Amino acid sequence: MGPPAERPGVPAGKVNTISEALQLAGDLGLAPVVTIGHPAGERTSRQVANPIRLSGTPAGYRLPPPELGEHPHARFDSAARAAAPTRK
Repeated sequence: MGPPAERPGVPAGKVNTISEALQLAGDLGLAPVVTIGHPAGERTSRQVANPIRLSGTPAGYRLPPPELGEHPHARFDSAARAAAPTRK
């Protein structure tokens, strides 16, 4: 008997590369990539779109990811606040 994934009754399929997956989603009309503009208008960022589609509350894309070193302390500040004991 072959590998478990090749046995009868085991659901399995090809695993796509990222570019293959994006191409397939585009071929199916799913718009897999969104372009997000920077608030200052100086750059744009291409991102993978949220795959969940809700007609009443569609996904919103507010900001692109920060540039390298743009917010060096924000990540640590929010982690420190989350880990700090709460005062009552």
